[in-house]
Amino acid sequence: MRYLLALPLVLIFLIIPAEGAIIHGTVYSWETLEPLPKAIVTINTTPEQRIVSENGTYSFVVPPGTYIIKAYYYSHGVLELYAEENITIKEEGTFVLDLILFPPLTNISVEEPNIQITLE
Repeated sequence: MRYLLALPLVLIFLIIPAEGAIIHGTVYSWETLEPLPKAIVTINTTPEQRIVSENGTYSFVVPPGTYIIKAYYYSHGVLELYAEENITIKEEGTFVLDLILFPPLTNISVEEPNIQITLE
């Protein structure tokens, strides 16, 4: 009997979409404009979202707000390429933000995420 009473509540939550937007894109190398597999992409939501893109693509679900998306590409434990983009989401929807990664500038410090890299 309890399950019959809970069923309408569950259906209401499934029917009403959560407020938010999807930000997705591909991470590219500046030299070749080819997708960068294993790039690390972060967005400063609360809590922060972080993914390692398997094939160079990424996707985040976020509420409306202003965010910073950062992408890092490491080779042999050394930061080789970096990108940072600001984005403001004002409404629900799907937004494409491709990132082109460049070598980090030597006179500007890049705040790297706290990531443990193990070489095999």
